[in-house]
Amino acid sequence: MTYRELLEELKKMSEEQLDMSVIYHDTVDDEYYQADIMAADEETSEGHLGAPEGVPHPVIVHCEYIQ
Repeated sequence: MTYRELLEELKKMSEEQLDMSVIYHDTVDDEYYQADIMAADEETSEGHLGAPEGVPHPVIVHCEYIQ
């Protein structure tokens, strides 16, 4: 999924859904985590994620396990 595709999916959500916390579901371990979006550093963006030079690649990360 691209961030453009993600944006289109977000546009389909209700106001109530848009106010909810972002949650990441680990389907392998069937666990849920709160998520955040961060920019990868330059080396990671360009070298590992294929971003153009000078464009920080956004990365969704899980922050906290939800029990």
